[in-house]
Amino acid sequence: MPLPSLAALIALGVTIPMTTIDAATMGPDLTLPEADRLTIETSLGKGSLGPPVSAPSIDEPSQWFPAHPGTKLFQVTQGPDAGSQQTVEWTPAKANGPSGRYQFGQEEVILLRTDKEGSLVIEGVEDIQAESVTRYDPPEPFLIKGLAPGEHQQTRMSIKVFSAQDPKEVTHQGELQVTYEYLGAYRLTVPAGTFDTVVTKSIFSGKVGPAKIEDIQYRFFAQKAGLVATIENRQVSALLVYQSNKSIAKMLSQSPK
Repeated sequence: MPLPSLAALIALGVTIPMTTIDAATMGPDLTLPEADRLTIETSLGKGSLGPPVSAPSIDEPSQWFPAHPGTKLFQVTQGPDAGSQQTVEWTPAKANGPSGRYQFGQEEVILLRTDKEGSLVIEGVEDIQAESVTRYDPPEPFLIKGLAPGEHQQTRMSIKVFSAQDPKEVTHQGELQVTYEYLGAYRLTVPAGTFDTVVTKSIFSGKVGPAKIEDIQYRFFAQKAGLVATIENRQVSALLVYQSNKSIAKMLSQSPK
């Protein structure tokens, strides 16, 4: 059963918490490009994206993605399962450590760790339904330590896809060019409350096996709350054999107590 809308919660008199960015870390306000704003509002719902707020440098990624064990609930706002809720569970490799598994329902598991520079990176993804494991070399940026508002970083990743049944069997391989950008900080309203968030955008382009992949992902992080919304628009084509367009968006509806 989907959660009631934000408007319905307000009408019922429900108090919506608000998390703001620490004033000591404030940086410049940035104007969100119109194409990005349109994508976000279309995916998360009109009125969810608020005004820009002063954007900090990401000096300590763990402030934006606290590694505490627990299960969150996300409301799916776009995609085949729109209107449903999905559990998202963080399982650290060590007690309260920054490395571990971030599992989205029965869809996929993101394998996260902290690199030697102190950035949070994605080593790979386990696709539960496809029974495959994808590994990235170098890892995909998740939260880059020291990145300032408006800055971007480009990475070329080598991709290998393994069978979950036989971890040594490579089923596909290829390369993806990743452009990772810190778009700035914006107020965001989700069912779990209103947060001042830092917003990142990752653009992927390349080929894995026979498939050409074009993918754009937005992630919204709030201090202490962690990831509060995600958007993904993916296009996959393999000549005339296979075509797939996938647009999925999710918003935090309940945090662990």
